[in-house]
Amino acid sequence: MGSVHPFVPASRRFLDPDHLRIASHAFDTALRSLDGRGNALSPHRVRHLLASFIIERVMDGDKDAEDLALQAVESLDIIERATA
Repeated sequence: MGSVHPFVPASRRFLDPDHLRIASHAFDTALRSLDGRGNALSPHRVRHLLASFIIERVMDGDKDAEDLALQAVESLDIIERATA
């Protein structure tokens, strides 16, 4: 049986220290801004979804931590509505 492997350019297979700082700041900001959102999901799932979204976007070149946090929380709202 075949498998699918996502294409990740060789130059972006890791996060350098600057990108890690951006991702960390975005994740912390997103968590602080939840204000009761994500209640339909487990805390572990909420953190996993936020982290996955942010890491993917940082690996794609996004560098604005505040904007990443906002978009991550908005994506969580969309997921929560879809599962309700």
